[in-house]
Amino acid sequence: MKAFGVCAMILVSLSVCAQDFKTSTQKGVDLKKYETFTIVQGEVVTSEDSKMDKEQFYKDFVRIAVKELEAKGYKFVNDTTANLSISYVVETSRVIESENVGPLGQMPQRNAGDVQTQTWSRDFTRGSLIIAAELGKNNQVWSSEGTMDVARTRGGNVLEYAIKNALRDFPDKNAKPRKSRRNKKG
Repeated sequence: MKAFGVCAMILVSLSVCAQDFKTSTQKGVDLKKYETFTIVQGEVVTSEDSKMDKEQFYKDFVRIAVKELEAKGYKFVNDTTANLSISYVVETSRVIESENVGPLGQMPQRNAGDVQTQTWSRDFTRGSLIIAAELGKNNQVWSSEGTMDVARTRGGNVLEYAIKNALRDFPDKNAKPRKSRRNKKG
């Protein structure tokens, strides 16, 4: 039973640290045919207890996103002549989680006469990031969205880590098309 408790705690900590971004692309759109992009200042939503400098966030977002997208073969232009407009929405919120656990992380006891249960809790900041690519006005062709526990990142810059993960599935113009291998008998 101790092994089960330890495994459960490890799985909980891994799932809390995980950062998963889901992407979607509009059907029939091939983003690889577009050459240029620009970045439009997006929205930043924070709670009262966690203020964020919106201008500095924009500068950091541009620096990181330009580096990532240029590595994928797109060219940054800082005007309206760009084929794609990249924008973002970021939200941070304070979250408090708590749960009753039994001895050694086992299931909580059913009644007060049993062994006394313990409670764990944690207070952390959760961040959500949505990045969208548009053709013209109001024609979203690609998006990526995800959340992460800001306090549990493995060193480095939280924003850079999040943007890299969000843009990971943006089409890479430099990628060579894979040739299909056929099993030829003969």
